[in-house]
Amino acid sequence: RANQMEGTLPVEISWLHSLLRINMRESNISGSIPSQFARLNLLRYFQMTRNDLTGTLPPQLAAWTNIVVMGLGRNDMTGVLPPEYARLANLVTWGLERNDFTGSIPWEYGAMTSLKNLALDDNSLTGTIPPE
Repeated sequence: RANQMEGTLPVEISWLHSLLRINMRESNISGSIPSQFARLNLLRYFQMTRNDLTGTLPPQLAAWTNIVVMGLGRNDMTGVLPPEYARLANLVTWGLERNDFTGSIPWEYGAMTSLKNLALDDNSLTGTIPPE
């Protein structure tokens, strides 16, 4: 692990309304992503790859309209991919690899024209890839 941090993501981070970047890659962070993080509407970079995150993707994070990079790969997250995330119009890189997401890729994701890098490998997804 790159860091010696541990614990969960404190909901108090959501009070930092001017925050642009969160990078806690390889930090031994556990628990779920608080839905209150949706208040971070200026956030452009959220990197949580290689932690021990659990739970589902909070649909409320679709409020992150400025997000460009969201790295959540190599965690223990579960559930379905929320169709609301299709509203992330500025998202360019989205890493969801090596989790345990299930269900199909929402057809709404076909409208995510800014998305250039999408990693979904090593999940339990089914169905077809949505067309543009």
